Parts: sequence; structure tokens; C-alpha cells
Amino acid sequence: MDAGRIDDPAQWFFDAVVEPTAHEAITALNDMRRGCLACLALSAMGEHFIHARRQMAQSIIQQHLPEQVPPRFPDKLGDYERTAFWKALAARCWDYGVVRDVANATKHVTPSGDKVGFDDVRNTRLGFGVSKFSWPFASEAILVDTGSGGPFMLSQLVHASLAMWREIMSESAA
Repeated sequence: MDAGRIDDPAQWFFDAVVEPTAHEAITALNDMRRGCLACLALSAMGEHFIHARRQMAQSIIQQHLPEQVPPRFPDKLGDYERTAFWKALAARCWDYGVVRDVANATKHVTPSGDKVGFDDVRNTRLGFGVSKFSWPFASEAILVDTGSGGPFMLSQLVHASLAMWREIMSESAA
């Protein structure tokens, strides 16, 4: 074994990058930087997974979007397979589809089609109150306006997406 080689790149990326980055965003409700970084990491997890565990990715497509399955998966990983995989993940976890939209909006700013744009992600004051020790506090969180039943707290979208990836990683390790 090469000392610099990682035996399981998808597991390494999940453990070293995705999990801690998402956890930071979940615990810092009003930190736009951490929220955007978590979305980028969760989105990139799909790319790491499909390269490291292609057969499992194909199985996820077959399970969640059977109509998207080609008659034969090509030998070379292509855009069709990637797109089908992203759609299958979003079918499995709606929140992950929004997280991917936020990641793309973070990178490209303007939305494509009916996707979330960067203007749809904002830090918002949720309330004002008095703490147990009579100190005033203002509660803020990053909200995402999806245009369909939102807005949603980014931390909750990240939490659900992280839970999906935990489940997928444990299924694919078995």
C-alpha cells in the first residue's frame, strides 16, 4: 500500500470534510460562510461517492428513479449518469436537492431554471426575547426561500442531507 494513498476516498471525504463541516453549520445557525461551505461539501460528496462506489450509485438510481436507468450503464462515467444520480439523491431526500441548489448558487450566483439562487439564501432575524438570566437575545438563522412552501432553515436542510449521507455510507459499507 502506498503511504499517501487513501483506501476509501468516499469514506475519507465524508469523515474528514463533510461530517465536520456540516456539523459546524448545524450548530452555527446564522453563519452564512459555514452554511455555504456545508452545502458545497455535501454536494461534492456525491461526486466522491459516484467515483468510489459506482455500483452503489447505480443501485440508488435504480431504487429511486427506475425510469432514469439506461439499458446499460456506460463503462465511462458520463454526465447522464451523474445527472441521474443527483436526481435520485434528491428523490431520496428533498432537502439534499435544495442543498445542491444552494451549493450551485454559491458557486454560480444566478440560478438556472427553477433552482434556488444566491439571493434566495439570507440571514434572517427569527425572534427577540429574554434569556433565563434576563439578558436580551436576538435569534437569527440562514433561511432559504425555495419558492415552494418555504422558507426553510439552512441548518435543517444540511442536517437532513447529512443524515441521508450517513445512511448511504453505512449501507454501502455493509
